[in-house]
Amino acid sequence: MSVAQPAPSPGRSLRILALTLGTSPIIVLVAILFVLPPDQGELSVVGAAVALGAVVLGFVAAQTIGYRVAALEPGLDEADARRASVQAFQTTMILRFVLTEAPLIAALALSFVLDEGPWPFVLAVVVGVPAMLFHVLVRPGTIERVRAGLEARGARSYVAEALTP
Repeated sequence: MSVAQPAPSPGRSLRILALTLGTSPIIVLVAILFVLPPDQGELSVVGAAVALGAVVLGFVAAQTIGYRVAALEPGLDEADARRASVQAFQTTMILRFVLTEAPLIAALALSFVLDEGPWPFVLAVVVGVPAMLFHVLVRPGTIERVRAGLEARGARSYVAEALTP
């Protein structure tokens, strides 16, 4: 007789999702190195500037708009507040992922458009994956920024309790 396993906590599920999203550019990079071998092309100043500029722009966009959430209505019971808080955190996490991944996709396209081999994408992955993980991982800093927005009208969100192991 088997015993049903409890569902993973929202924090654990979001951590697994964040790590999966954060490692996907590395897997794409490995595949790209077969299509655009490293011995083809050389990274130019323009290619490097565009790739780095895009990553910085994505990081700043995630920093400025990626944590915006609607404040919870005062008077929500704990279960409803937790559910709404986890959903808001997950939604903003995906938004931050999109904002930090878009520059990597642009650099991937740049690698095919410019005659520089895989180097614009390599540079974007090297700089962009840490930027992505900074915003996407479930960390005390990301939890706190979302919590502050959720609790702006005085309601308690319980988001830290819901996401912390």
